[in-house]
Amino acid sequence: MNRLKNNFLSNMSHELRTPLIGILGYAEFLSTELKDKNLAEMANIIRNSGKRLNETLNNILDISRIESHKQKIDIKQLDLLRYLDEQIKLFKPVAENKNISLRLETNEKKLEAYVDEELFVSIITNLLSNALKYTVEGSVIINARKEDGKAILDVKDTGIGISEEFHEIIFEPFRQASEGFSRRFEGTGLGLTLVKKYIDLIGATISLESKLGRGSKFTLRFSVDKPVGEKLIATKW
Repeated sequence: MNRLKNNFLSNMSHELRTPLIGILGYAEFLSTELKDKNLAEMANIIRNSGKRLNETLNNILDISRIESHKQKIDIKQLDLLRYLDEQIKLFKPVAENKNISLRLETNEKKLEAYVDEELFVSIITNLLSNALKYTVEGSVIINARKEDGKAILDVKDTGIGISEEFHEIIFEPFRQASEGFSRRFEGTGLGLTLVKKYIDLIGATISLESKLGRGSKFTLRFSVDKPVGEKLIATKW
């Protein structure tokens, strides 16, 4: 069944992406060229909806690629602080728009660990995106340090928090912490699923501390030692 699902998604990706490119392109053009504010706003809604649909499609295809064992892994030593700093800068406008403090806290000059560059960036991107989405006021902070032979990152927010009943299922596909908030937060619930799958693929770990209404803290632990051989962990859903 999984093989049939993955083949279907691979074959459909082109059919879905081609019209999406047209929708996004023309919506972008119309939102900037239309003089009527109401029409320009309609075009902007079309563009944002198209972007959301495109992100959902990409997430589903990423999960499909992992499960079909087609995800390429390139583990190498990287300075995590460099990538964290880049992600903080990218998300800064989103945080400022919500009047939320977003920052990186560390006493390290370098924090090297063995990770896959692309997957590490995706992990941090998804965690920051989630933290900012579910935080209405306060802060989102990444704390980076070396401890017990591991490179450790805490991604902390002062958002809605996650009820303990959801801690066991938060990494499952299409599940959200906002289920307890009558789905007032948009999203498919695939972001944390991808984070967990990527974490497993590179041999790292992730843990969660959270209480409803008191924010969340995701703790990531990465190896600072060179891995022996190439390890690929298959995950299913």
